[in-house]
Amino acid sequence: MKLTLVRKLSKIDFGNPYLQKVKLVRKYELKGVAFVEGYEKTVGFTFHSGYPGNLSLEMDDLYQAKDVYRLFRNLFRDFSKESGMQKCFSTLAVEWNIVEAKKEEILLGIEKAMGSDWKDSFKIILSVYKE
Repeated sequence: MKLTLVRKLSKIDFGNPYLQKVKLVRKYELKGVAFVEGYEKTVGFTFHSGYPGNLSLEMDDLYQAKDVYRLFRNLFRDFSKESGMQKCFSTLAVEWNIVEAKKEEILLGIEKAMGSDWKDSFKIILSVYKE
């Protein structure tokens, strides 16, 4: 008999997005904070795109960050290829290569999970190299 363990995703709320134009190759950074149910400390995170089709996530190295990562991994799972989580000093990082034809589906998932302000900000990040 095979036993499968299923872990319920934690409830995660997000603060308002902060889209910042930066003077780097990446042009924009999308900063946010996640409030994970059951934890007092919030998880800060930053998304950016270094080249067309790329979406990078950096976030605080906290235990509850795994729940935030799991949420984003589920949002992008069917629409991208993932590099896998890396740890660098006190930061966790992961990259996705987004399938161009699936961007609208990703944005709809983001809107459903995080709200329309986040969708609008991600739309800018995902289209930054079309300017």
